[in-house]
Amino acid sequence: MAGCPSLRYVNVTKKGFEQLRKEGSKQGFALPSSPSGQFAVSLGGRNLSFAYKWTPDQKLELRCTKKPPFIPCSAIRSFADNVVQKIGGQRA
Repeated sequence: MAGCPSLRYVNVTKKGFEQLRKEGSKQGFALPSSPSGQFAVSLGGRNLSFAYKWTPDQKLELRCTKKPPFIPCSAIRSFADNVVQKIGGQRA
């Protein structure tokens, strides 16, 4: 299983990062409270793995490290963009 290129976002404040964690819970994935780490998402019985890094200068990097081949990176990017925009972030 391959991954996708990194996605970079700006304007992700500390409060926004906390909101992102809450939004993740609503969407069915648990984002750890640490500023960097890994998490997994299950979609239709298929597992996806992600790595992330948030920095105090309000930047977030997100990378899908493992996904089924039939799920395009563009779909993952679109989903991530929508979630990050909800908390005030935008693509770098």
